[in-house]
Amino acid sequence: TALEAYERFLVHERQPGDALLQQAEAALTEIERRELLAASATAKIRAALADVQAPPYLHSFLLNVWARVLVAAALRPSGGVERFKRLLSIVPDLVWSVQPKADAQERNRLVQVIPAVLSALREGVLMVAWPAEQQQAFFSELMRSHALAVRAGQGLAAPFDAFELTELQTRLAAVSLDALEPAEYVAQPI
Repeated sequence: TALEAYERFLVHERQPGDALLQQAEAALTEIERRELLAASATAKIRAALADVQAPPYLHSFLLNVWARVLVAAALRPSGGVERFKRLLSIVPDLVWSVQPKADAQERNRLVQVIPAVLSALREGVLMVAWPAEQQQAFFSELMRSHALAVRAGQGLAAPFDAFELTELQTRLAAVSLDALEPAEYVAQPI
């Protein structure tokens, strides 16, 4: 009788443990999937930016932070695909915003584009809980780059050659959520 009671106790004792183990396994599998998606997003962004000259901090941000933002946006339960597309679509404007502005028309466009770009950037970095001090450093660098881009268009030396905005838009338009999903990804037992 004592053995039967002990075995019943063990069965009930193991069930919550097994459920916790299954939850942990599911969480680790999801983390692994997110990491693979982020690596895929990084590769796609790197390919799109292959010949685009931009400040190193911006390249680093797009490859290390924004790729994770895109994955987080895409995996949101509601409106993920639309949010993914919207956040991806600001990349060409972001890169363009730090390019030298040749005339008043480009400077006017910069003034119109910046609020939407900054809003999307803030939304994205909050989505992945990017540390506040790193956000501050990034946005400070971005503002300096915008000031330099405007001054470069007014006759001061340009930091790099101008690029073709539509070409970058076309390259990034080819990036989709389905394209990020690694074809060989199969959840393996932990």
